[in-house]
Amino acid sequence: MKKLWLLLCCLLFVFAAAACAADVEEGEQLGVVPDDYEWEATPADLLEGEAVVDPHDTAENEQFVEEVSEAEALLGTTIVLPQEFEVSRMLIVDGTYVQVEFVLAGVDYLGRWASGLHENMSGMTDGFLHDENVEINGLSVRLRWTESSEAVGFTSSLGVVDTYDAARNISFMLVQNEEATQDSLTAVAEDFINAIGAEHPAEEPAEEPAEEPSAEPAAEGGAGDAE
Repeated sequence: MKKLWLLLCCLLFVFAAAACAADVEEGEQLGVVPDDYEWEATPADLLEGEAVVDPHDTAENEQFVEEVSEAEALLGTTIVLPQEFEVSRMLIVDGTYVQVEFVLAGVDYLGRWASGLHENMSGMTDGFLHDENVEINGLSVRLRWTESSEAVGFTSSLGVVDTYDAARNISFMLVQNEEATQDSLTAVAEDFINAIGAEHPAEEPAEEPAEEPSAEPAAEGGAGDAE
C-alpha cells in the first residue's frame, strides 16, 4: 500500500513539473522577451527613465551638456528656452542632436534640435489617432497625437511635433508625454521653435557694495569746558 501511495505521489510530481514547463513555454510565446531581442527606447521611455534621478546617467551615444554653450556650438546658433520650461537635463545624442528634457505645467516633454534636415527624429511611425499639419511662425509643422479621452489599451495620450526651418537649416522635434491636444502641442511648439536663435537676456551689472560712511572725527574740547 505504501508503495502505491509513493507511486501516486511520484506521478503527481511529474505531472506538476510538466504543467509548469508548459506554462513557461506558453509565456515565452505570449510575451517573454528573448535574450537576443534588440529594444530601442522611444522618447516616452526616456522621459520615464532614471534621468530625473541622475541627469548624468547617460547612454554610450549621449554626452551630458554642462553648459548650454556646448549645445549652441553644435547647432551654430543660440538656445534660449522660456523660464517656464523646467529643464532637467540637456544632452548631445550621437554627436548630432541636441536633446532637452523639461517639465511644463506638470507635464514631461522631450525635445530635439539638429542642424540640417532630419525627418522624424522621434522614431515614431504609428500609434496616433490624429495627424495634422499646421502653420507656426511661417513653418509647416506636423502634429501627431492621441487625446487622453481616446487612449485605450496600449495607446497613450502622447503627442509629437516635427518641422524643419530651411532658413535656419534646423530640424525640430518635440514630444509631449501625456495629455496631448492640438492646442497644447501648438503652444509649446511655438516657444520651442522660438528658442533657437533668440537673444540671451542682457546680464545685469553687479551692484557695487555701498560705501560705509566714515566716522567723523571727534570735536576738540567740550562745549562745557571752563576757560
